Amino acid sequence: MKKTEPSLLLFLLLCFCSTNSSDTNHEIKNGFRFTPNTDPSLSFQPILADPSDTFSLGFSRSAANPDALTLAVRHLPSSVHLWRAPSAADSTRPTLTFNGSLVLSDPDIGFLWSTPNAVPGDRLVLLNDSNLRIQAKDPNFPLWESFDFPTNTLVTGQNFTTSETLVSDSGRFALRIAGDFFGLYADFGGDARPMYYKQTPLEAKAQIVPGAGPVYLRLSPDGFLGMYQTEAAPVDVLNFDTFNHNFAGGAKPLRRVTLEDDGNLRGYYFNGSSWVADYEAISDPCELPSACGTYGLCGPRGVCGSLVNRTSGDSSAAVSASGDACRGGFSILRRKGVELPYKELMGFEKAATLEDCEGGCYKNCSCWGVVYNNVSGFCYRIDFPVQTLIEVGDERKAGYFKVKLTAEQRRKRREWIVVGAVLVGVGIVVLIGSVGLGYRVWEKRKVGRVDGLDGERRLSPGPYRNLNSSGSFNSVELSFKR
Repeated sequence: MKKTEPSLLLFLLLCFCSTNSSDTNHEIKNGFRFTPNTDPSLSFQPILADPSDTFSLGFSRSAANPDALTLAVRHLPSSVHLWRAPSAADSTRPTLTFNGSLVLSDPDIGFLWSTPNAVPGDRLVLLNDSNLRIQAKDPNFPLWESFDFPTNTLVTGQNFTTSETLVSDSGRFALRIAGDFFGLYADFGGDARPMYYKQTPLEAKAQIVPGAGPVYLRLSPDGFLGMYQTEAAPVDVLNFDTFNHNFAGGAKPLRRVTLEDDGNLRGYYFNGSSWVADYEAISDPCELPSACGTYGLCGPRGVCGSLVNRTSGDSSAAVSASGDACRGGFSILRRKGVELPYKELMGFEKAATLEDCEGGCYKNCSCWGVVYNNVSGFCYRIDFPVQTLIEVGDERKAGYFKVKLTAEQRRKRREWIVVGAVLVGVGIVVLIGSVGLGYRVWEKRKVGRVDGLDGERRLSPGPYRNLNSSGSFNSVELSFKR
């Protein structure tokens, strides 16, 4: 029998592995390991597909960092990501392994992420609703599923509970459920995380039963986002534009709601070729938390301007808005005819005047500004870097804002401080010299006066009888005789 060449054995082994991988691409079992290709031309490298081949788990190029690779579930017809693994850091050479749980690692960084299932699973599957699951023997009881750990998107049939958070790709905005409402929150880097949108059921007190369990959200295939406490009926419904719409063929389209990078929560349905928007939580662009950027001004019809430069366009590049409000120095900006876009959701204090409203902010480094209503006396304190204000015609509504100095302004301020210090120093030296010189002149004059008196008016000692012979007495006497 002819001996088989090692290269032939390797070829057959690779063919077998490739064939085996093709047969099992709808399921991953223990012992799986995958390292994606680093070729930058590969935008997505699939690993696992759902039974309908509509969704795929794979590595995708990051939009924020094209060199980084992110583990994601993608909707293949549209290339939209519906879920991402929350990696601890960007990685250009990640490796995915499955040994009862999913683990992402990097040869340079180390550990990146893993599924928190306490019991190891047997296999990883992707369902035809885009839900990624780790299963054991009973597929009806998953050990872990991606639907419990959403990123920025919910899809049809997915529950969203009080233990979960939707976060925009930018990381600046979040959706959370609290009590009987859900809210949208912003993180601008300050001490506060302001709520800028709140949805409460109109009849929450009547329909939400205390002790019957927490509320949760679910996206319905019929075109609404429902708030539930039990499976019986929703306690509140946010209808989309296509609510109960009869689509061609009678099929229900795939739907999603996404918290986007402008802070808005939007709903979409897939029409077979593209995603069509049919819902948005905030319809007025000026009510978005940062529609015109930092120190922006949103005017009529959503036209953006700048609080700082009074020019059109995004003002975010003009000023710095990070750290605390005092570090590095700041200037004061006052502007009339402005108000906050979501003031109804912000706390306020009563103040008699704008000056009183400003008073508690100047030395407080967590305060970036205040907005004051001279009619109501409401004083709204901004405990985060100033974002977009709304331009209004009422000048009784006024704002006071701290504007951090730019690097150039700080440099010029330091130069002026040095110049001022030098001038003060020179002034002190000149003053001391002038005082010293004046004192010496005064001393000399004083000595001169004393010497003159000694020379002209000093009397020589001697007996009285000598006065007549000296002539002085006679001259005095003659002066009286004239």
